[in-house]
Amino acid sequence: MGRWLSYERDIKADFRTAFGEAPGPLMGVGLMTDTDNTKASTRVVYGPVTLKP
Repeated sequence: MGRWLSYERDIKADFRTAFGEAPGPLMGVGLMTDTDNTKASTRVVYGPVTLKP
């Protein structure tokens, strides 16, 4: 809390792992923060998002 975190993902590999097949063309990207299961509330600030081929 109170500090920036950085993440790098291979979204094609993640898709293959999750669904067992290659993904189609990327149509959009969504960033989500969810506290439904904990009945809590939060405030989130997203920094720059970069997609690389």
